This record gives sequence, structure tokens and C-alpha cells, in this order.
Amino acid sequence: MPKWISFPEVERARKNVATGFLAKHGLPDILGAIDCTHVDIFPPPFPTGVQYKNRKGRTTINVQLVVDVECRIININAQYPGRVHDQFIFNNSKVKLEMKRLYESRIGQYYLLGDSGYALEPWLMTPDLEAAPNSSAEKYNK
Repeated sequence: MPKWISFPEVERARKNVATGFLAKHGLPDILGAIDCTHVDIFPPPFPTGVQYKNRKGRTTINVQLVVDVECRIININAQYPGRVHDQFIFNNSKVKLEMKRLYESRIGQYYLLGDSGYALEPWLMTPDLEAAPNSSAEKYNK
């Protein structure tokens, strides 16, 4: 896995990813887009299996992925059952620790893009679901 899936660990690699997002989408300083997806599995035995039932009643694991501008996976976390929320997975992930380290060490000014399932953080941009028309929040969302 490390040969094919690796979060940019050195400044040159981070700048390459960020340059790609800027060139393709006009978004500066983005290291990746993050989201979780449910992957169906065979039900584990009771009582453990209950943890794998997601909100739709399917038996899954909730897999967190971070992708670069070309949708290549640069980070994956597949260790949580389907019942676990995306934010919990992120809060307990190595990628959050790395983003926090970059931010607190003032190493560049990098961000991940996430959906509304994540809390806004200094290194994680999420949409403002209550943005008024023609507001700065709506401009931010766009």
C-alpha cells in the first residue's frame, strides 16, 4: 500500500498537489478532498455485528478516503464499522494529526476540502449550509 497510497510528506510533494488543485479548479493550497464511503461486508457474528449496521441498515465498514486533484487515493482509513460517523473517523486519523501539525508548525498554509459531515477547522474547509444568497458565505461555498 505505501508504494501507491501516500499523503504528501515533504514540502515539494505538498506544493505539487496544491499546484494541481490551483491549475485545475482555481483553488489554492488544497492538499486533498476528504470523504467517507460505506463498503458492504458480510455481517460479523452477533453481538459485534451490530456495530457494522449503518444508518440505512446495511452491514458496512465506513472507509475514509483522501484524494488528490486527479482523484488518486493519497490516504485511506478502513478500520471503522459502518455505525461510526465520518467526523469521528477523521478525529482519530493520522491525516488529521498531519494537517494539525502542518498548521501548528506553520508549514505552508494547506487545507483539505470536506463536505458538511465534517466540522470546519483551520485546515479543513467545509460548506456553510446556512449561507445567505449573495453573502460572503455563499461566495466561500462556490
